[in-house]
Amino acid sequence: MLGDMERRIVFCADELGLSSEANEGIRRVAHAGLVRETSLCVTGEAAEEGAALARELRKSLGVGLELCFTAGRALTGYIRGLTDEHGRFLPASQVFASCLFGRPDPDDVAREVEAQLVRLRDYGLDISHLGGRHGVHLFPRVREAVLEAAPRHGIRWTRAPGTRDYTDYAVDLLTGRMLIEWMVKGFKALATSKGLRSLPYVAGWRKERGEYRDRFALLASKLPRGRFELSVHPRLGSDELSALTDPTFVQQVLDLGIEPSRFEELMAELPRFG
Repeated sequence: MLGDMERRIVFCADELGLSSEANEGIRRVAHAGLVRETSLCVTGEAAEEGAALARELRKSLGVGLELCFTAGRALTGYIRGLTDEHGRFLPASQVFASCLFGRPDPDDVAREVEAQLVRLRDYGLDISHLGGRHGVHLFPRVREAVLEAAPRHGIRWTRAPGTRDYTDYAVDLLTGRMLIEWMVKGFKALATSKGLRSLPYVAGWRKERGEYRDRFALLASKLPRGRFELSVHPRLGSDELSALTDPTFVQQVLDLGIEPSRFEELMAELPRFG
């Protein structure tokens, strides 16, 4: 049970495997202690390196699939509306527009979703959760494939941003907040019917200016008691990486009554999950 002041946050480092620089940043924050989950992009240029890191840290770091339709090449080759003729994914805005207007073939999308899940399994990793780079798992055409595949792979957690008024999710697309909320609402209703769970997702720091420590303190001051997911992107040279690997900052977070958690730990609490 939660204490009177307890906030449990799943700090999830996104974009593992996207590049060697992303992998190194995630390696550092994982050793520092706050970050206990990561999401692997299996289409990234450094996916194998990222998978090796995840295997090395599997006792302390949960790993999910960051479904990627916006970087690298599709594992299944050309997909109408999502890739060029060589299988390279199109820019995020084009992918979104294509999905919105129903251009991709649902069977092609389903094959790619399945291929990315299988690739993560083939790396020798269990899948703790499923999300999507640029929120692609929420897109029409994609979400149906995701919600069919996730239960078959024993996945119980997904990401549903924008579902609470203290959430400020920023997609790298010109969609607008109302459209995001519409997608999330539909996705979350379908996900719940499939037995998938999501935590209130907080990423308000993305739109804030200033040093990461101050932005995090502002965010933490707005969070009520409960469980949340917070995505982090510890790129080399960023003040976010500097903060998340600073023992003083880590202790300050703990002193705020925040407990870093993993999806696996929350799963054990499902009978009393409130």
